[in-house]
Amino acid sequence: MTVRSLVIGVNKMSNNIVQQLVDGQAKIDRMRKEVEMLVHMMLGLLHLDRTDPLFKKPTLLKVYESSKCVWTISSWPTDKTLAAECMIAFAGGYMGGYTTLKGSFPFNYDSVGRVHDCLPEFIEGMFTHFPELEDRVRPLLDAAASKQ
Repeated sequence: MTVRSLVIGVNKMSNNIVQQLVDGQAKIDRMRKEVEMLVHMMLGLLHLDRTDPLFKKPTLLKVYESSKCVWTISSWPTDKTLAAECMIAFAGGYMGGYTTLKGSFPFNYDSVGRVHDCLPEFIEGMFTHFPELEDRVRPLLDAAASKQ
């Protein structure tokens, strides 16, 4: 069903289209928030200090690559920051899906769901490259499993 066909029948189903738009916006907002929270959390749990080898020179570390997406971590020695980026598969290549770098590309509606679907790959890749993260997320997993 096209958006146009939904709008043409708006008098017949105005409540339905309104509810679908509200529900869709809420779902996209939730997925966007989860992506941002999890990516920033994983970067923060690295506990890297300014002397870490990642900060000696600009580094681009491919954390995970699949047919759906590529996750990378970049380090910036000048200001000692890390950035994460997800490029999503698109027409035989990759396009920007999400980045923690401000002012890069926008986190658009059409990429939110696809980036969200790639979060398990990001976490898996982070555990592979930074094994210490598995111990650092244990309290979070324990809390999630708790009956409290």
